[in-house]
Amino acid sequence: KENMDFSNIISMNESSALLWKEIQGKEFTVEDLAQILVDNYQIDDNTPLPFEQALQDARTVSGQWREAGIILD
Repeated sequence: KENMDFSNIISMNESSALLWKEIQGKEFTVEDLAQILVDNYQIDDNTPLPFEQALQDARTVSGQWREAGIILD
C-alpha cells in the first residue's frame, strides 16, 4: 500500500471554513478576509475595535494557511 502524507492537512473551524469558501479561486487580502467576517457576523464596521479583532483573526488564519502551504504570498 502507498504511504499517504497527511502533514499538510489542517482543521478549519466554522469561521475559517467560511473564509475559505468565500475566497476560493480569488485573489484576496487580509482586509478582504476581515470584511467577510464583519459582514457574516454582523460586526458594526463603524466601530474600530470589532474590525480590528476581525483583522487580527484574518491575519491569524491566513498565516496558518500560508504555513500549511495552501496559499502563497
